[in-house]
Formats: sequence, structure tokens, C-alpha cells
Amino acid sequence: MKKFVLFLVLVMFTAMLSGCILSKKPSSNSVAMPVGDQMTFSVNVSPSTATYAWTLDGAPLTASGKSYAYTALAGEHALKVKATHGSSADTQTWTIEGTNPPFALVSTGLYHTAAIKDGGSLWAWGYNANGQLGDGTNVDKHVPVRIDTGTDWSNVSAGGYHTVAIKTDGSLWAWGDNGYGQLGDGTTVDKKVPTRIGGATNWVLVSAGWDYTVAIKTDGSLWAWGDNTAGQLGDGTTVNKNAPLRIGTGADWSKVSAGYYHTVAIKTGGALWAWGFNGSGQLGDGTNTNKNIPTHIGTGTDWSIVSAGRYHTVAIKTNGSLWAWGLNNAGQLGDGTTIDELAPTHIGTGTDWSIVSAGWDSTVAIKTGDSFWAWGYNGNGQLGDGTTINKNAPTQIGTDTDWSIVSARYYQTVAIKTGGALWAWGDNGYGQLGDGTTVDKHVPTLIYMPNV
Repeated sequence: MKKFVLFLVLVMFTAMLSGCILSKKPSSNSVAMPVGDQMTFSVNVSPSTATYAWTLDGAPLTASGKSYAYTALAGEHALKVKATHGSSADTQTWTIEGTNPPFALVSTGLYHTAAIKDGGSLWAWGYNANGQLGDGTNVDKHVPVRIDTGTDWSNVSAGGYHTVAIKTDGSLWAWGDNGYGQLGDGTTVDKKVPTRIGGATNWVLVSAGWDYTVAIKTDGSLWAWGDNTAGQLGDGTTVNKNAPLRIGTGADWSKVSAGYYHTVAIKTGGALWAWGFNGSGQLGDGTNTNKNIPTHIGTGTDWSIVSAGRYHTVAIKTNGSLWAWGLNNAGQLGDGTTIDELAPTHIGTGTDWSIVSAGWDSTVAIKTGDSFWAWGYNGNGQLGDGTTINKNAPTQIGTDTDWSIVSARYYQTVAIKTGGALWAWGDNGYGQLGDGTTVDKHVPTLIYMPNV
């Protein structure tokens, strides 16, 4: 018995001297990770005084200690650690496949773009002087950059120089320019990283305008903050607000869109409302008079989608018909003229429109068959037809029938196809298209292709 006990002691002592890897994390040798996600790889050895050497695809890493935080790259990679104690050593290798999840949501602002991938990761690129990308810097980015390590982002909207977003837990976050209080944190100090706004967990929809923000809570209440020069917040004043302010007492708001200096919204019963600047008739009430409280537009109760541009508004009814009003100097209304309209005007006779987005002086849309259409100002190629010629009526762009999401804001357009591939075109002076250049593109240009 004494010999057996001595044998066990010798075995354990030998194992301790050998630097043998006893456990590892992750335990599997093959790991699949979404590109941009981070995971900590670690080993536990005995004795703990071992030294560690990490390599990625054979190249030494600066990591020290028994763990390494790996950020997934596209393709297949080998992460290896060598643990040494005395004259003995052991190794562990992980094979990591970096998968590219599809994009699920995209929003383009003045010169920057923000997007969410399937799985909840947040990405941004373009102009960043005010920290509107949220990566903690003021440096422009010409390709999509992962913002923090969270995977719980559900909604995002890019404004003039700021960005706002909602997480899956219903919390509200904002970052970027805050000169008018558009972030809503009670200050006018810019923020370079996502900053939580208040403690509420019932935000469901948010829209970033030029220098202001509007949002809806799960209880159907409407809130606004930021610049209020033209009454675009809707609180009956023209005084700026630096924290979310409830607008009225209604609890039946379902959709809202913030433009340059005007706001449009739809209630749960399908009624259309608008307020703010109205110099070109963009509110649709038949006048050019500003309104500083929500104003009922017409008597219809069949509005389903609405989008506010700079000085024009576009919308879709429940029957799939397309409507537009406001400034029409570049044909952005799509009625075949360049004449302004002070009230909602039926565009064409089609009843197959499903998505519409108003840009600066242009409009883009998708039909129920997933074909893509555009019209209005085209000086930077933002319509995507390969020219810089304006169009005053809806024009089909290409022949593809797999477009699912589109967003237009200034002079650029970004869109997602049904497989989650990201495309962009138009103005690219600050890299807001995300193709790694600052050269304008006059046709839809592939920015990102997910693994399928």
C-alpha cells in the first residue's frame, strides 16, 4: 500500500512539473464565431507559474498570461498557445471559423451610416468628427467598424451628426453631436460612445432628425428632444429640450419619422399627423405655415408608412398606393413635374409599393416584388441608375428583385438585399458608403456579403 501511495504522489508531481494543460476554454477545438465578435480563450495548467506563448496563424501575439481575447476575423484561423514550465511544455490549438452574419437593419445620416447585423451587433462608418460613429474616436471610418461588443442592439437611426439606438431590453442609447441636446442626456456635451439615456426600458421606436430626436414607447406615448427652432418637437414651443419630453397625452402613436426640421407620424388607427417647418408644404396641411404641435393631415385612416426628407414627405397607404408632398424642385415627389405640392398627392396608379424613404432631395422605394425604384435629385449618383441626371418620376433601378431594406438621407443611399448583403451608392466624400474609398458611386455597389 505504501508503494502504491508513493506511486500516485510521483505521478501527480510529474504532471505538475510537465506543465500539462488540464483544461481549456472553449473546450471544443473547432469554434465558429461571427466576424467582429470577441471571445476569451484560456487554459489552466499546473503549476500556475508556467509561461505562455500565443500565436495566430503562426504569427506571435503580444498576449501574456493564460488567456487571450480573440476578435473573430473572416475565414478560418488557427489560435495556438504553448504553456511551458521548466523543461516541459504542452500546447493547445483552436481552429476558428469567422462567419459573416447578414445585415438586418441600416440607417444613413448626413455623412455617416449605422447598421445592425443579424445577432444584434452594431456597426458604423463614415464621418466621425462629432463621435457619431460611437467608436470612442473622432476619426472617420471608410469601412464598417464594430461598435462595442454588445449583441443586443435592436433598432438604430442615424441623424445629422448624431446616432440613436435601442437595445433588446428596451433601453435607449445615443452618441455624437449634442449641441442642441439631441442625445437626450440632459446636457449639450458630445458623446463619443453609446451613452444610456435615462433608465426607462420601454422604448420601441426611435428616429434621429437633423439636430433632434423623436421616439415612441411601448405604451404608445410620443417623446421628443433636441433642436426645436421650427416647432419640430411638437410641444407647442420653439424652445430646445435636452432630455426626452412627452408630447401630448396620446397613447396611440405607432410610427414616427424625423426629417430636417419637420416630423411626421402615424397613429394606430392609421391617421396621419405632422408638425414643424412647413415652408415648402412638407407637412401636407395645404399651407406653408409652421406648426409646433402635432397637426392632423386630412381625414384618411389608411396610412401605413411615412418618411420625412429635407423639405418633402413621402408615404404609402394600406392599399399599396404611393403619395408625396412638399418641395419638388428636383422631381423628388415623383409626379412627373417639379411643382411643389402642399397636400398629399397620389403618385402614379400603382398599388404595389411596400417601402419608401425620403432623402435630401430624392426618394427611394421598394415594390412588393422587391424591385428597386428611385427619383429626384441625382447629382451624386444617389439614384443608382449610373447617371447624375435627375428623374421626376419613379424609375426602376436595375432588374434585381431581392431588395428588402433601403435608407436615403443626404446624397447617398444604402440598402440590404434579402440575403443580408449590404449595398450602397451616391455621395462618398467621407467614406459613408463603406467601400474603403471616398469616391462617389453611381450604381449600387456591394459593400458586404454575408456567408450563406
